[in-house]
Amino acid sequence: MSNHYTVCIVGAGVYGLIAAKTLLELYPDINLVIFDANSSLGGTWSKQRIYPELLSNSSFDTYEYSDLAIKETIDKDTVTNQNDNLISGAELNHYLETYAQKYHIREHIQFNSHVTSIEKQDKLWQLQVHEFEEQQKWVSVEKLILATGMLVTPSVPKDITTASTFTVPQYHNQDLAKIKIREVGQHVLVVGASKSALDVTYSMVKVGARVTLVIKEENTPGSPGPPWFLPRRILFNLSDVDKTFFSRVSSLFSPNVWSLHTWSHFFLHKTMPGRWLIKGWWKLLERYARWEVGYESNQYLKEFYPKYGLFWASTNLVIITHNDLLDMIKDQRICLKRGNINVLSETNTVCFTDGSKLNVHLIIWATGWHQSSLFQNLISSHNRSRTKEEWLQMETNAEHYLFEQCPTLKESPVPLLPLPSMNTNILYLY
Repeated sequence: MSNHYTVCIVGAGVYGLIAAKTLLELYPDINLVIFDANSSLGGTWSKQRIYPELLSNSSFDTYEYSDLAIKETIDKDTVTNQNDNLISGAELNHYLETYAQKYHIREHIQFNSHVTSIEKQDKLWQLQVHEFEEQQKWVSVEKLILATGMLVTPSVPKDITTASTFTVPQYHNQDLAKIKIREVGQHVLVVGASKSALDVTYSMVKVGARVTLVIKEENTPGSPGPPWFLPRRILFNLSDVDKTFFSRVSSLFSPNVWSLHTWSHFFLHKTMPGRWLIKGWWKLLERYARWEVGYESNQYLKEFYPKYGLFWASTNLVIITHNDLLDMIKDQRICLKRGNINVLSETNTVCFTDGSKLNVHLIIWATGWHQSSLFQNLISSHNRSRTKEEWLQMETNAEHYLFEQCPTLKESPVPLLPLPSMNTNILYLY
């Protein structure tokens, strides 16, 4: 097998597949290889990552390639959640598999091939690839496309004291498909506040577990608190929420780098009347969400009411993809615990900084992702002469420019973590 290729794509997910399809369309005889660490394609939607209750936030006609409609690949009689027009994880995986087969991409993919480092030597990229059964090889390529996404390494808190005798099984949410509940009634601790955390929580309840969802206590830097729940259908059931939020008109009411130099951006983000309109728009959506979800109707649901406004939700936003999710909260199959974990004790007890303790049978960390080390390699290969101080200055300049263009961002009420320079100014390369 050759160890030299014209083009290498790292990652066989949504972006990697369309990059490969485009290259093969332009250059049918190209010497192309695609490395993927999983044993199947799809990235987030690979067979190793999906599970029965997993639904995307997207409608069928909003999450597909332009040259293949997703409904063409699915039996209409077996569409999951057909009434709400949502795509399941299994349907997305099947769609991506079909796409790869249709455009002859699959034969270029090498599975179980984890690219661990990249560096530039003369005019070639050198890639270190770990294969199945710990085999290792070096590959040289002329052109390189990183399609892994920037956040790919599971993040699990490192500041928690763990006793050597603590034997409660622990998983990151990316491994949910591997988790088996041994018996109904087991107590599962899910740590996190994102859509993924709620997906995991819902899945565990559906197989009979009791779940405590742990979200950091108020005013913890980097923690915005409970997520905003949004109903699947809004505007009095006239529109899907994703179609409303992701329309071009709606994007004007959020900080948007694509429209910085337009008259609409200037009016809405740089004038007092415009900023008043933006605040009014988001307040209206907040009130609608409160009314539709019914935060005030139940004492347990009220505990999930977010502290910060919908404008500041960012990724801390959950579209209700399962209609019975709120019922699970109301009847306490899902309980909320606000607090910071500091010890996993020798008695298999989870201890919190406020002195409270919980006995659990399973812990699932839905705590996000670290940045891919490959991007660090990419940056350092291009910018060996850059010092940390220079990167910090560039980041400071970028932040100043962003606040100048979108002044509302300076008013953020969310306690943020200070972000040290990570040498990751990707745009600088281009």
